[in-house]
Amino acid sequence: MNFVAGCWSERIGRKRLLAFGWVVALPIPVMIWYALDWSWIFAATVLLGVNQGLCWSMTQTAKLDITKAEEPGLTMGLNEFSGYVGVAIAGILIAYAAESLGARTGLLVFGMAVVLLALLLTVVWVKNTLPWAEAETAAHNAAPPKFLRATRKVVGN
Repeated sequence: MNFVAGCWSERIGRKRLLAFGWVVALPIPVMIWYALDWSWIFAATVLLGVNQGLCWSMTQTAKLDITKAEEPGLTMGLNEFSGYVGVAIAGILIAYAAESLGARTGLLVFGMAVVLLALLLTVVWVKNTLPWAEAETAAHNAAPPKFLRATRKVVGN
């Protein structure tokens, strides 16, 4: 999904693909809540993989689009750090929800709250960073880095 997300993001933009990733996640909490057998859990897990691949890739790509050229490692590190903190907090909140509402209902309530909030924030607040990436590409094409210009001169001799 990460590879597919990268290809699609160049065509339709980062924000649209991020929103699509959250739309894919909408049925997951309901599928787990209603699951009649393990095939439902398997299908929900497949959708979760699609959601994770699209959403993680788009947040990473969008952040790299607007990051200084010398700071991609810092950007990726902060993204990973915040992701793991988010997973830890979500685990604690899910445990409390499952304890007070029951396992399935707790997952349903928490899952739907997260997916709907993420979708709302994506639609209302997130900016599409594809124009930044396109501008950066145009700037690099107009004035290639010095090491490439030097190489071209040597090759042209």
